[in-house]
Amino acid sequence: MLGVAVERKRAADRWSESLTRLSDILVEYKSASRHLQHLCDPRHSALLDSKFALLETLELRLARTRRGLQCVRNTSLELVPINKLHPEILSYIFQLGVEQEERDSEDVENSSYNSSNDEPEGRTFAELVSHVSRHWRAVALDTAVLWTKVDFSDPPPHEYTRILINRSKRAPLDVSFALPHADLNWPDTEYFDTVMDILGPHIPRITALTIDSPDFDDMTILMYRILQCTSTAPPLKSLVLIDQSASGHVVSSFGFSNRIPQLYELMANLRIVNFDGTRLPYSTSTFKHLTSLRLANMSSVENQPSRDEFRDILIACPMLESLILDGSGFDVDKVTNVGDGVKMISLHTLHLICIPWTDMEYALHVIEAPCLRELKIADVEEADIGDNRHHGERVLQAIQQFLTHRPPGSSSPSPLEHLHLRSTQTVEGSWPQYIPILQAAPYLRILVLYDITLSDRIIDRMGIPDGVTGARAVVCPSLETLKLCDVSNVTFSALIAMLKSRVRSGKKLEVLKVAELTPDPSGDDLETIMNELRLAVDRVVVILDGEPIEDLIT
Repeated sequence: MLGVAVERKRAADRWSESLTRLSDILVEYKSASRHLQHLCDPRHSALLDSKFALLETLELRLARTRRGLQCVRNTSLELVPINKLHPEILSYIFQLGVEQEERDSEDVENSSYNSSNDEPEGRTFAELVSHVSRHWRAVALDTAVLWTKVDFSDPPPHEYTRILINRSKRAPLDVSFALPHADLNWPDTEYFDTVMDILGPHIPRITALTIDSPDFDDMTILMYRILQCTSTAPPLKSLVLIDQSASGHVVSSFGFSNRIPQLYELMANLRIVNFDGTRLPYSTSTFKHLTSLRLANMSSVENQPSRDEFRDILIACPMLESLILDGSGFDVDKVTNVGDGVKMISLHTLHLICIPWTDMEYALHVIEAPCLRELKIADVEEADIGDNRHHGERVLQAIQQFLTHRPPGSSSPSPLEHLHLRSTQTVEGSWPQYIPILQAAPYLRILVLYDITLSDRIIDRMGIPDGVTGARAVVCPSLETLKLCDVSNVTFSALIAMLKSRVRSGKKLEVLKVAELTPDPSGDDLETIMNELRLAVDRVVVILDGEPIEDLIT
């Protein structure tokens, strides 16, 4: 290595010396040229012409040499503009990259880890930027917030996890567990001992905790051990508990009773709660100050909140921004009365998925959300209450009443921007009930209709006839994205006619996704249909028989 450095210095010195000699020669050449200008006459023309050709050759050779050296110079990382930034600015850019990575992965499963190595198969953003250059690595390793996500997925004794915790310095930690660990013979009490040995001193720094376990007991043990390691509960802002067996109450075993005060202390500062198949007590003190609440897979009655408890939770969370009930209804045996609605001015996202339609109807009655931006009603389940009407009609009526209910003194329509309706159990001929729902949301930008019975007339109402203007002339005048999947009684011909009318009116759709649509009676071949769609929409996805015909949406 030393020999290479010596040779490089010799080469640089020789080049510098030759450039000095070239400069001296040019000074002499310039003086001779000026002297010749005063004495030159036509008899020197032939000599000058031959020498001019030589000069041109020399100039080209010098230019090529300079360009070659310039390319070498430009490869230096010190010349890259981003490396001229102050370390504080570069560190902030890295933090923005991590935040964007988290947003991009919200709906994507976490990358799997390689059990034979200490590091994950797919590198994170923080790991990537720390391997670009020495300068970037120094800045990245000094930016503690890049290393705060800890999941104990590397093999015991978790050396990589220890490295991450050390790099995180004193920054708040986001800790997650996926039990059982693939490299252990489960159950393994030594695993919990090892984890607590690593994590114990840092528990006061934990602000986000996720435990995903196929076994209720293991999740309870881990929760208990975390509380046992400190006299005060960690200052959690986010808590995610996933019991794949959907077995029961978290605090019902393993001597948890003597940790109940700490448990409530742990819940006191929570902003995000996600209980999947399990729960903590449905006490209003448990759910204060939440901004996001998800209750999922509460299929057993003992896990479901009563309607009264659900209403009390809403009252205790006036700043709730997102509410998701997914496979989690209510214990109807505990119902007292419906009561007045609960006004939730901060709620912008509401998902009601896989719950009985009676529970869905109750939720839409008790929740008053004047600022709601996203509503998803999906896979509504049947419930027998002796009503002669088909429950699909009741579902649509409840949605309409929910969207049209406005605060006293307010005449403005619903600000809803994203509506997703899936498997609402409607029957043939019920399509007119969708019209008032869509009319109640004139600012709708995204509409998803999945596994429902519609009509070409609905599609026609989304079009804008020539000469018709104004937001109230048609349904969904602000629509940008339309997704239709397994929708009965809607044809491509009606869809294309609607899209063309919107193009003529200047309200062209940006995204269209169509899957398993009714065969078109017009008899147009698929290529003709696709050409028509491409002209009317910027980005198109068409899926027939489970195969994508054209996929331009990532």
